Amino acid sequence: MDTVGNKLEASAFVSSLRISIMPQSGPIIRTQYVSSPGIMFQVLGTMGTPELENQESLMVFPIPTDSKIAGWRFKSIMLVQILRTSQESVATTWLEGIAEYGVASQDDKAIEDLVISLGEYRESLENRKKELGDSAKNELEYLRKLMERTLSEPS
Repeated sequence: MDTVGNKLEASAFVSSLRISIMPQSGPIIRTQYVSSPGIMFQVLGTMGTPELENQESLMVFPIPTDSKIAGWRFKSIMLVQILRTSQESVATTWLEGIAEYGVASQDDKAIEDLVISLGEYRESLENRKKELGDSAKNELEYLRKLMERTLSEPS
């Protein structure tokens, strides 16, 4: 195989500026190493277009600071992931250690269900705060920083 070090001119590798190639200082090492035998793929034929009602979609939706949802006000932004299937939307969020979610037929109702779940979880932790372990205390502290009860009735 011709390389810069043995036969090809350095100018063959120049696209704009001229470059300098140092002369070869050692022997050329040639290897022929095969890590595994070749893989044969069997093609079974076309599968067709998937039907739309069997598809799922994923969307990320931010809940901005000062948003009021279901009787709760957010003190900081929260990102919600919405997984849509043909029948429902499932809302989840990335709160470490907190596995709450919301489910409904529409995205906004799924987010509302998630917020209600988070609020109920926070109130549950508040009611048992003297009995909580360290990890649950950390979750409660995080939820306190994230959201607070509004004075008005849930919307």
